[in-house]
Amino acid sequence: MAAFQEKISKEKVLKNNLLFIIFCLFLTGCATFHHKPLKCSMKFSDNDSLLKVSNIITPKKAAILSLLYNPNLKIERARYSIEKSILIEAGLFSNPELDTNIQIPSGGSTSGTVNAYDIGLSWGINKLWTKNLYKKSSIIKREQINMEIAWKEWLIAEQARLVTYELFILNNKIRETEKIKNFIFKYKLDAEINVNSGLVSKSSFYSIQTDYFKIKEFLHNLKADYIKKETILKRLIGYPTDRRLKLSEKIKIPKNIKFSAYNQLIKAIKSRLDIAALKKAYKSNELMLQASIREQFPDIVISFTQSKDNDNLYTMGPGISISLPIFNHNQGKIKALRAKREEIFYEYNYRIYTSEMNIYKIFKLMQQNRDRFDLTVQRLVMLNKQIKEYKKAINIGECENSQLFILENKIFKKKIELLSLNSSYVRLLIGIELETGKGVINEKKF
Repeated sequence: MAAFQEKISKEKVLKNNLLFIIFCLFLTGCATFHHKPLKCSMKFSDNDSLLKVSNIITPKKAAILSLLYNPNLKIERARYSIEKSILIEAGLFSNPELDTNIQIPSGGSTSGTVNAYDIGLSWGINKLWTKNLYKKSSIIKREQINMEIAWKEWLIAEQARLVTYELFILNNKIRETEKIKNFIFKYKLDAEINVNSGLVSKSSFYSIQTDYFKIKEFLHNLKADYIKKETILKRLIGYPTDRRLKLSEKIKIPKNIKFSAYNQLIKAIKSRLDIAALKKAYKSNELMLQASIREQFPDIVISFTQSKDNDNLYTMGPGISISLPIFNHNQGKIKALRAKREEIFYEYNYRIYTSEMNIYKIFKLMQQNRDRFDLTVQRLVMLNKQIKEYKKAINIGECENSQLFILENKIFKKKIELLSLNSSYVRLLIGIELETGKGVINEKKF
């Protein structure tokens, strides 16, 4: 019988220990820790999906890759996840508090006394009249955060598209420069032979040699610019630094894009993602300000306590405590939120104003770009006709090769000018897209 009672006693102790452990686990919350080592993950192998899908880069593909692999966007998404978690915490009720103490008689007249104790449960109820405001503010703030992330994704994607177009145009400039360099090199060799025979003066030969070195220097600068922009694009799309990007040769440079009416473009600014995010920020701030004003109400804590004193008398009953608002409770937070409201208000108006000015400026520059492009095309057509006539005259001995050399240089410069105008036009188009938040370049090819 004694053994049976001892067994029951052990089972009770084990049960009590188990209940105590479960209670402690409950107090620690539901989250658990998982170690994540800090290591470099920006390394790629030949089997990586990024390398498989990015064999040939187009502006549209560059934009998609930037959304998937851009390192800065990953940082921004992680940063905004932190803000979302803070917002979740702001809308929660305060936890109730459990208080307990024991009073053990230790001196004096202790005859007939027993241990005294107090057990109390208390809870601050101020969150009851601000919770809904915090909840609405939190929902709006999270919408704002999503819009801000989407806006940064849009900016990164637009930048990736622009750099891809610029790389394609730079590649065409390099090809044209390689052609003229080879032409001048052959002309320089012929001139060197003719100098020795006296058919070409030394001053003319030195002039040709100078032109050749200038073209080589120009080609070197173009290749250096290509390396810089290629590095920028790799960073934007998270591409391996030791691999060369392959651009599609079927990229079409946009020309003569038709826009909506100027007034419609101006109206589109207000629906832009960052502007819409500012509207959400303003509304969220208004709710936070309203909640902060309500929080000026004195803190109220209700409680329930059970006690036993040293005379073995049991008592129990509710209690309430109210803070005295002597020190302008919450005034600092209210002033900060009002100042933030003013900041958002002026930033909202400033962004719209600057975007309207930028669209107006872009329209003017775009018209000048098209006018200059048309003039350059006309000039290039005339030069091509002229060079055909010179080639015919050279064949019958009525013209010198020096005139042909001058015309080839002029044609080369006009071709480079056209490519530069194309690059400027694309930048202006991307500028329109950034200011309105809407695409104007229709890219049918992936």
